[in-house]
Amino acid sequence: MRLSAHFTLSELTTTSQQLQNVPGPQQITELRELAAQVLEPWRAVIGPIRITSGYRSAVVNAAVGGSRTSDHVHGRAADCAPLAVSLDVAWRALVALAEDLPLDQAILYVRRPGQGWIHVGRRVTPRRELLVQRVGLPTAAWAGYSGPLVAR
Repeated sequence: MRLSAHFTLSELTTTSQQLQNVPGPQQITELRELAAQVLEPWRAVIGPIRITSGYRSAVVNAAVGGSRTSDHVHGRAADCAPLAVSLDVAWRALVALAEDLPLDQAILYVRRPGQGWIHVGRRVTPRRELLVQRVGLPTAAWAGYSGPLVAR
């Protein structure tokens, strides 16, 4: 099922866990809005995006160590990796778009080169939180952040 021009239900529900991960009608609606309102505008700027984790059933979310309050369970979040640009470029593009999107929370996960990802979440009344999470350090607000965007 196509959720938007470039994103399918299959790619937003695929999991590496050998567990059932089937969204209900409300989660599908949320995934469709996430794809149309956040992922598509961002993709228009940075090119193709690989979804590494989208919707997660409660069982899948627990198996991967997700937060009990994760928006992934509701179909309102996706973890993404850009395919045509660097993580740094993709993050900066998302930050530039943030005020124009219903972006509730964006988190840049800084890992070894080529292993980071960006979490995006959508809500009707967005908090517009922009955060950076580095291994072994507390999550930091993007405003005023001066550390590296790729782990050394």
